[in-house]
Amino acid sequence: MAREASGRHWFFESLQRVSSALRADHDYDVLLSDTLEVTLSVLDCDRAWLAYPCDADADVQRVVVERTRAGWERSPENEAGVPVSKEIAALLRKLLASDAPVCTGEGADAKVPDSAARLGVRASMVQAVRPKMEQPYVFGVHRCAEARGWNDDERRLFEEIGRRLGDALTACLVIERLRENERRLEAELAERQATEKRLHANEALYRAVVDHATDALFLHGEGGQILDVNQGACDSLGYTREELLGMSPYDFDPDVTPDGAREMVERLETGEIVAFDTHHRKKDGTTFPVEVRIRRFSDGTRHLSVALARDISARKQSEERIRTSEERFRELAENIDDVSWVTDASKTEMLYVSPAYEKIWGRSCQSLYASPQSWLDPIHPDDRERVLAAAMTKQAESAYDEENRSRGAPAYLRAVLHDEGTRARNGPRARDGIRDRQPAPRLDRRGELTWWRNDVRDLPPAS
Repeated sequence: MAREASGRHWFFESLQRVSSALRADHDYDVLLSDTLEVTLSVLDCDRAWLAYPCDADADVQRVVVERTRAGWERSPENEAGVPVSKEIAALLRKLLASDAPVCTGEGADAKVPDSAARLGVRASMVQAVRPKMEQPYVFGVHRCAEARGWNDDERRLFEEIGRRLGDALTACLVIERLRENERRLEAELAERQATEKRLHANEALYRAVVDHATDALFLHGEGGQILDVNQGACDSLGYTREELLGMSPYDFDPDVTPDGAREMVERLETGEIVAFDTHHRKKDGTTFPVEVRIRRFSDGTRHLSVALARDISARKQSEERIRTSEERFRELAENIDDVSWVTDASKTEMLYVSPAYEKIWGRSCQSLYASPQSWLDPIHPDDRERVLAAAMTKQAESAYDEENRSRGAPAYLRAVLHDEGTRARNGPRARDGIRDRQPAPRLDRRGELTWWRNDVRDLPPAS
């Protein structure tokens, strides 16, 4: 009776020590290390260990944690993992088939596996530990210094330690996964905050760039309503940004029509960048001409359109001045006796010739349009090369005067070249009683020459 009472006292005292170790810390590594340290002491063994997984089909079984008495440490090659041999696989299957531990040593039916014997094991107990969130582990103890077997109290204590170790592993795994989720959420939150910070910075940069653009920018939704505008749009129309949001082109474009809008949408849906001229109406009711370019795109969830509108009032005024100037030139050229003609810069295309050409040259204007170089044909052969050279070289440098013989009478040619932004002026001059005019070439928007104008007139014979 006294021996039995002593055994019960030892059992519960030992179990209390194990329970204290299991409750002391929820850190996975610390909990396992302390529990195996207590196990090593209460079972009077030389090695206590936990390996993973308890799987007969695994290639290698890794020792997760181990505690030993001095002199019985595993060699470094065994610390990396133990290959699952046929002998070990058979033992693992046996463990998985039962909740009871498998014992070796004096008085035990099983013999020490060869792989364990090579580690100096003379008696052992192993069992499967089953946490609820992972594959089973293998829990074992070794006696190496002696072959003494295991009594019933030791077996029962070992089995109870294994059960409680499984529960503790489940709690640790739950806590570890919660911590892992917390770390992941913290990382995601940090990344989201960093992303939001970048988005705010990009939005500020976008707003700064867009608002400093000279063109008016309109961001339209699928129904044409305005979702965003830049400061240029507000300035050009006289509305605030808040007033423009929600408007549609019908509110400020007097030229837009339902049919035109439908046609534009169809063109945009094909991927075309649609460009056109129209008018915008300001908040005060005044209108001004604009050039609009619209492109459709998707933000991943919806189709949007971005429109850039450029005020072309200055261009229209310039075009009107040019048109008026051309009309005046044509009216003048067609009502004087001098011949005026206009060619492109390379002199390969005749753009205009005045009616006086037929009178002075004796040829039809149509013939000169058809053959721009035919104006040289009536020039005396002795003068032709000189006149042509002057027309091709001197005219590109400055004004020039050339006299030549044509149809038996001299003719006077004159052209004036305009440099960009300037005009060469020789002033009125008289020759044989005839006053000269100052013709002008045509420049494009970059100030480059696009055509020449030449004047030719009959001169009386020199006295």
